[in-house]
Amino acid sequence: MSTTNTPTQVTLDRIIATAENLGIDLEEAITGRSAQANVNGVPLFFVLLETVLVIRSDFATDEPTQSAQANYFLAANQANASYVLARQVAVTHFDTLVVRSEHELSVAGGLTDAQLEHAFRRGVDAVTTGHQIMLANFEELNEMEAAARGEAPQAPPHQTFDE
Repeated sequence: MSTTNTPTQVTLDRIIATAENLGIDLEEAITGRSAQANVNGVPLFFVLLETVLVIRSDFATDEPTQSAQANYFLAANQANASYVLARQVAVTHFDTLVVRSEHELSVAGGLTDAQLEHAFRRGVDAVTTGHQIMLANFEELNEMEAAARGEAPQAPPHQTFDE
């Protein structure tokens, strides 16, 4: 990494070096435009596009996509209303719902090393925090639903960070 204060093009090599400085071991994908890492039990994916670096976390659930379970969608909506640093969604493009947290970093004009490190750290923190908020909202909704039915709440059908 350079010590210059001049913004330079953000490349995957610079992203990997920045991650290393923060103690994150990124594994580059074959495409040369993406990498992945496990940060504190959270699987993170990094995709470098022309103008943005996308940081994403996906967790598969056991909930069939076609089910009537709306709590993942409600939890995502609640998280998005209260936490603006990352987007939370329940993805329906698979057989089961996928809980996703995503943050974009603008890299179109280039970044200095200090800017890249700060933005990278903030993005990783935003994704992991957003995901935790969404899952906490989901569990709270399940507890309220179970209480309304007079039942004990069931364990959430999703992966946790400890798995």
